[in-house]
Amino acid sequence: MYWLRKGLQSPIGVSLGTSIFVALTIIALHATGNLQPLELKAYDWQLGLRGATEKDQPPILIVAATEDDIRTLGWPLTDAKLAEILKKLVQYKARAIGLDIYRDLEVAPGRDKLDPVLSTNTNIIAATKFPEKNRREVPPPPILRGTGRIGVNDVIVDSDGIVRRGLIYLDDGKSPDSIIYSLAAKLALLYLGKERLEFDSNESATLVWGKAAIKAFETNDGGYVGADAAGYQFLLDFRDSPSAFSAISVSDLLHDKLTRQLVEDKIILVGVTAESVPDLFHIPGAAPKNSGNTIHGVGLHASIVAQLLRLAGGKTQPITTTSEQEEWLLILLGALASGALGLRVRSPWRYCSLLAAAISLFVLLSQIALTRSFWIPVVPTLFSTGGSALLIAVYMSNQEKLQRSLLMQIFSRHVSPEVAETVWSQREAFLDGGRLRPQLLTVTVLFTDLVNFTAVSETKQPDELLSWLNDYMEQMSRLVVDHGGVINKYIGDSVMAIFGVPIPRTNENEIRQDAINSVKCALQMGHALTELNQLWKTQGLPMVGMRVGIYTGPVVVGSLGGSGRLEYTIIGDTVNTASRLEGYGKEKFVPDFLKGPCRIIVGETTYRYLDDEFNTERVGEASLKGKDEKIVVYSVLAAPTKACRNAEETT
Repeated sequence: MYWLRKGLQSPIGVSLGTSIFVALTIIALHATGNLQPLELKAYDWQLGLRGATEKDQPPILIVAATEDDIRTLGWPLTDAKLAEILKKLVQYKARAIGLDIYRDLEVAPGRDKLDPVLSTNTNIIAATKFPEKNRREVPPPPILRGTGRIGVNDVIVDSDGIVRRGLIYLDDGKSPDSIIYSLAAKLALLYLGKERLEFDSNESATLVWGKAAIKAFETNDGGYVGADAAGYQFLLDFRDSPSAFSAISVSDLLHDKLTRQLVEDKIILVGVTAESVPDLFHIPGAAPKNSGNTIHGVGLHASIVAQLLRLAGGKTQPITTTSEQEEWLLILLGALASGALGLRVRSPWRYCSLLAAAISLFVLLSQIALTRSFWIPVVPTLFSTGGSALLIAVYMSNQEKLQRSLLMQIFSRHVSPEVAETVWSQREAFLDGGRLRPQLLTVTVLFTDLVNFTAVSETKQPDELLSWLNDYMEQMSRLVVDHGGVINKYIGDSVMAIFGVPIPRTNENEIRQDAINSVKCALQMGHALTELNQLWKTQGLPMVGMRVGIYTGPVVVGSLGGSGRLEYTIIGDTVNTASRLEGYGKEKFVPDFLKGPCRIIVGETTYRYLDDEFNTERVGEASLKGKDEKIVVYSVLAAPTKACRNAEETT
């Protein structure tokens, strides 16, 4: 439980948990069909974006009864007219003829002419309508019953009114002989010179179709959930533009306004395209521009036949799709990827840009896959990616606010703005579970204390005392920050400042510079106190002196306190030594308030880093309170060396 709680408190744990939660939610939405409408629209858009890709004209001719034909010949066409149309096509040596006009009932006159044409020409396939639960069968012409020369012209329309699937056959399940092939499949087989379909003996749901293997559509394929997969269905690719099919009107055929080459050895579909006869279907991305993606029934059957011919010849492959498990994996990977990206990239604009690029790449890859007949559902993955990104972004934004608040609470008033921003940009190095990460650093500690403060406090009212003390602290704290130090705390009239935090020093040169900066700061404090004393004297206010102790060494830094209040803490013998140096020999120090109010004592570890930067004087070995071993201490004189003055003038 501890590790679980610890993990959920870490950004990685929260990101992982959030991503998995989002992925499971999207998987549930997908499994219940809630995302199907959007996914099918995306599929339509991708098909439309791909457009028609076939350049070769299919060997198909559409003979259509147009609106002008109906006005001239009437509707429905009589049996005699149908017989004349079919005889013309037979005479022009069509290889396969599909009659996409029902003729279960006689349309006098002419049944005696139509029946002989149908019965004697084995290359004619007549349409029939398969019986369904709420729809009666439309039988084939009586003369063709039992001949096998009929095909169902049923069209599978999705719930949104769009046709995306075609039929090989339908089966009522009553007997092995109850299978009825589709009109398109029968025409394609007749053209290809085959009498029956061949199924893969190793996999019953795969149909060997020439050079292709057509896998039967299943109820949850692609973006579908619970679709009706009755019979043997397959996904339509609409690679042939409707304008690719040759077409003539019934009147032109009857008046011989065509060439033999237009019909000979071709597949002919006889149907209707008149506006007054409702035989229009919506399809995804296959219609000419601004036409509303609609196609007449006879054109739809022609498109299906064309696809079956291409598949048999190996020119294209049937559209396949990801398995359910692969879809789940994509959903999970999308959520995890956006979550991981949110942890790595903190800039909102960069995060959004990278996320948009990743999403665009995924959509592009899915589009390329579809051009190669592989459908990758994009909507569930996009939802999981976007949902995870949104939640992680909210979490990270909240975490950044908390972290910034925490770091700024600790540092903002004690360091320069530049250092504060550096701390924020490197916050991973400082924070661990809502606290500062403990670090072992080499720093220089500076302690100050006022001389004569007790006498001042006894003569001042509380408000006057605090106002006077704030003037002093304002000057001193500014100097500490200006010299790269951090004020760790105020203790009454004392100041504790650290040089070398919060950003760790990584080499001796940086540690040396901290030591030099601390002494420069102390000297400047002395100069500032001289000016303050001169001002206070003119105002009739008391004057004070100041003792400074400086020591360099290792310390442990981190945060101390409860969750409601944390304090930046420095722990180590270095801190104690610096404090003792400030108070060393304090009874012997008598400040000159107007000329030399400040005394600076440094330990030997600090002195080693000063080189010749300052005028120093060896005080000797000192026994400091609380320490067993003596240390050598030095006094820094008020006037800097020439090297130090040159350095200050340069800066």
